[in-house]
Amino acid sequence: GEAQHKMVKRYYSRASKAKHTRSIATQQQRQKTLRNLRDRYTAMQKNQTQANLYLDAETEDLPATDPTCHYHMASSTKNRLNIRQWPGEDLDDDPACKDFLPRLLDHLLARLLGIAYDGDEATFPSAARSTITIRNNAIYSHQVVRVNYTTYDLRREQDTINIRTKPDIMLLSREDPANVDGLEFHPYWYARVIGIFHADVIHTGPESKSTLPQRMDFLWVRWFGRDDDRGGWKSRRLFKIGFVDSEAPGPFGFLDPALIIRSSFLEPAFAFGRTDELLPPSISRHPSECD
Repeated sequence: GEAQHKMVKRYYSRASKAKHTRSIATQQQRQKTLRNLRDRYTAMQKNQTQANLYLDAETEDLPATDPTCHYHMASSTKNRLNIRQWPGEDLDDDPACKDFLPRLLDHLLARLLGIAYDGDEATFPSAARSTITIRNNAIYSHQVVRVNYTTYDLRREQDTINIRTKPDIMLLSREDPANVDGLEFHPYWYARVIGIFHADVIHTGPESKSTLPQRMDFLWVRWFGRDDDRGGWKSRRLFKIGFVDSEAPGPFGFLDPALIIRSSFLEPAFAFGRTDELLPPSISRHPSECD
């Protein structure tokens, strides 16, 4: 169009008139190189943002866990994220970061009001969210959370959930066994932990039980969904799960660590191959993973 015509004129004005074709081609190549350098720098900045979540697990010193506690998360405030600045503008198109702060406030408020978790995240109007203050606008990132649980043979055991090496968890299903769309009921839900955080939260307003700061722990998760194939004892095959499509409702969410049963080992179904259709480039994907 006309814009491209003007660009060629600008190239020509800076070109050698004796060999204008070669000179214009050289300018175009230089511009392409500079554009590639800019894109690489932008990608490096995003990877650095990812590194704020996927830190080396060995840098976090988590002391021995009290066996009477269901879970244990560090108290360190070393890895601080400012919720007014993070996620930044470079992550605006990331499905995992969409409405991050409003969804987090909804999650925290529901817990403070004592609303039982039923699988659907509660949503509140802006006026209700304004009763929640995150102290210093800071959430603190961690790499691990430990969970104490009881094994099938009634022994005490402990799992370490690590966002780098062992991120998958299981919790009790909130589905109604009588309403599972013809599928065999499965008693568990599964998720991948992509962030482990704590924050000091202040709740004000008429429904507040205390205006003092209180620590609240929460997990940022990417949900797995059930596959339509039958599974279980009657079908004589394992249940199949997969990541929820990023364009579907609720592929990401927040979770109270107290709801975790234990970590979960998920066996990859290599025969079905891999796909990049469920999620565009995202901070929720581990930096070492490909699409």
